[in-house]
Amino acid sequence: MTSNKTILALALVAVIIAGVAIGAIVLWQSITGSFEEAEDAIDNYIYVLNSYDANEAWTLMSPTLRSSKSYSEFEEFVQKLESSQWRASVKSISSRSMETENGRATATLEMIAKITETDPIVGAETYTEEWVFNLVKVNDRWMINEWLYQ
Repeated sequence: MTSNKTILALALVAVIIAGVAIGAIVLWQSITGSFEEAEDAIDNYIYVLNSYDANEAWTLMSPTLRSSKSYSEFEEFVQKLESSQWRASVKSISSRSMETENGRATATLEMIAKITETDPIVGAETYTEEWVFNLVKVNDRWMINEWLYQ
């Protein structure tokens, strides 16, 4: 016959296992949601660049990134995109990482982007580039902190 202490011990173990499982599910959902939010921020940034909207793209950049260049330099960059009829889309995401340090959340997403540009003489050219976006969360909003491409 099983003693009451054994039954209580088994019940306690079951409660602990259930608590750990629930905690893991909650953590997974919060990480997945954060990656989706970070990806949405990148999609939005690409969308406004495809629309050649320098003002809106500027607002999606972190204060750190904005302080690294003047608005007129950025506006000139966007005008060059427009003159070449530049269009981009994310083809695939190859790597995602996220961390929080000293209360500051950051994310890095590596991806392959499909680019189309049109030259009046040569015509349309489509190619791929490897992009790395570093994002930072500012006031509960993911912002572009760095964009590396090659």
